[in-house]
Amino acid sequence: MNRAALLKSLANFKPNNQEKKEIINHLILFIELDNNCFSRNNIKGHVTGSAWLTNDKDQVLLTHHKILNKWLQLGGHCDGQSDVLEVAKKEAFEESGIQNIQAKNNEIFDIDIHFIPANKMEDSHFHYDIRYHLETKASNITISNESNDLKWFKKKELISGLIKIDQSMKNMVNIWVLQ
Repeated sequence: MNRAALLKSLANFKPNNQEKKEIINHLILFIELDNNCFSRNNIKGHVTGSAWLTNDKDQVLLTHHKILNKWLQLGGHCDGQSDVLEVAKKEAFEESGIQNIQAKNNEIFDIDIHFIPANKMEDSHFHYDIRYHLETKASNITISNESNDLKWFKKKELISGLIKIDQSMKNMVNIWVLQ
């Protein structure tokens, strides 16, 4: 997928509220106007690819991120790659050890722009996150050095509020529940 194909996918993405409409417009402008949008060297921010990885038991795999210290979907930096779906698959494999991961479809599952605070490895910046729904039948996982923990969660666990997740994660849970 090249930049033009990604922009077409973003144009076809149907946001479910006004806030998402504004995010999609901002994301499209960022990709159109910033030639360095896929590089983590872009100090303003960069496009990232994320995986909402579900299994055949109707669970989603989340990582407890070491640096951000919270439960998140799998994903990471594009590092110059404009095929964000492939980035999401690669990151899901690297962070979970699961080899057999497929896209549920090639459509964008969700989008978000979020602030990443400065840490010992990098200055503060924004992630322009494009998220895809990926699937696997595997259940065995291997925790990468980027995670404190990995865990399969059922919908009801995430809906219950017992697991602390931010609004961006709640949005993905809501999309997943409505599918």
